[in-house]
Amino acid sequence: MTRPLVVVATLPEAWPLRGLGVWVAGMARRNYRLPSGRPVIGAGFAGACRPEVISGDLVVSGTEAPRVGQQLRLRLAREHPRDTGLPSAAGATIHSGDIQTLSAIASPARKRELGRAGAQAVDMETAWLQRAAATQGLPFLSLRVIIDGVDDRALGWHTAWRYPAAAGRLRWAVLSALKVWP
Repeated sequence: MTRPLVVVATLPEAWPLRGLGVWVAGMARRNYRLPSGRPVIGAGFAGACRPEVISGDLVVSGTEAPRVGQQLRLRLAREHPRDTGLPSAAGATIHSGDIQTLSAIASPARKRELGRAGAQAVDMETAWLQRAAATQGLPFLSLRVIIDGVDDRALGWHTAWRYPAAAGRLRWAVLSALKVWP
């Protein structure tokens, strides 16, 4: 099968994926026009909506999320049998579940509300990218590394402080997903 198109919304999400041929689509756009007929991986950062989903964790969403999430868990266990403190995948928990999409940055109160409704994470792109892929009949997978916890504001010192580790984990997640999906 054709190699998936990796789509990110922002340059900070594209930077750790340099060299992979990512497409920077822009954020909070309701009508994405995907440039090709390839399967789509939406990759980037998100905010946690549940207390057990913490900074550095990976949330996998999409029609094949349970299968891909399990393959990524096996790959993580094989590559990093113990938490070595590496800023890549070591120590990350992989969740398969709902990623809610909003048109504005979610406050901690809004993230908690979404979590009570079942969401694992919140971002500003996943649903619209998924809709664009579905319109074209393309398989879709979302990979979101949590950069702000449920009680954190999305833009703050903690986001900048966590960025290097989150960027390493995002690169690991995308490279790993490209090996196991579609």
